[in-house]
Amino acid sequence: MRLTRLSPDTDSAVMWRLGTFVLALCALLDCGVGAATIRQDAAGCTARGNPVYSVVFKGEWTKSKFPKQYPRRRPPAQWSTLAGRVHNNAHFMWSQGQLATPGVRLFAEEGKTVWLMNEGKFIPDVESQFLAPRVGRGVGSTAANITVNNKYPLVSFMVRLVPSPDWFTGVSSLSLCEDGQWKDEVHVDLDPWDAGTDGGLTFSSPSFAEKRQHRISMITSKFPNHPASSFYYRRRPRLPRIGEAIFIKLTPDPTTPEPTTLPPTTTMATTTLPPTTTTVPPTTTTIPPTTTTIPPTTTTIP
Repeated sequence: MRLTRLSPDTDSAVMWRLGTFVLALCALLDCGVGAATIRQDAAGCTARGNPVYSVVFKGEWTKSKFPKQYPRRRPPAQWSTLAGRVHNNAHFMWSQGQLATPGVRLFAEEGKTVWLMNEGKFIPDVESQFLAPRVGRGVGSTAANITVNNKYPLVSFMVRLVPSPDWFTGVSSLSLCEDGQWKDEVHVDLDPWDAGTDGGLTFSSPSFAEKRQHRISMITSKFPNHPASSFYYRRRPRLPRIGEAIFIKLTPDPTTPEPTTLPPTTTMATTTLPPTTTTVPPTTTTIPPTTTTIPPTTTTIP
């Protein structure tokens, strides 16, 4: 599918509705995104629960690591918004050797997320989508939280290099499930990738659309094999990593019982008191006899 750049005078609302219709039709016909979709269980994951993960991206695009043509201004080296999906193994947001979808193309070339997010809305194999804030320098981090389950245990994301023709980094279809358990923490070294839609060779190359779209490929110290390429280093066997992705499980695995801590047992001490003997002395009360003398009464009758 060829994506034509819109002129400022084009009715963007009409084009947006047209694009939405095309994506919805694609989903109804089960054509997938960029590849045939095969319905199957998600890699046989049997882990229980719906754990929450923190997806952390750490950019490491520095002049010391990548000195050639390092962008210092207009604009300086930085990273776009992070865009990702939680999905099953029947879907690829992007993958090596795959043709970039219109949404992936717009994101890789311009950092626009609207088309990319709209594509995911119509794909049954996508459980959810997420965004994380941009990083305004070559070195920095950003993060977002996601929820996975055993039907949708895979995660993919992209972050665009700014400035660049159509270069990005990210993770494709990483499973957070292994041997029936959810992984506690995963670290992934990140490399730069070429979306195959723009022929520019340097960070600040003007837009140069490819006559024939190429497949997504990893950028190395020898590819593109041209001395003008910003990542071409003749004496380096490989490029250092340009970033790191970290996936950290925030909620416990329901299959692992949490330790139960009982409160300490309080033993009541028994105190034996000596017997108390109270002697009450007898009380003797002597009441003196009371003698009442009644004088005789004499009555004289005349």
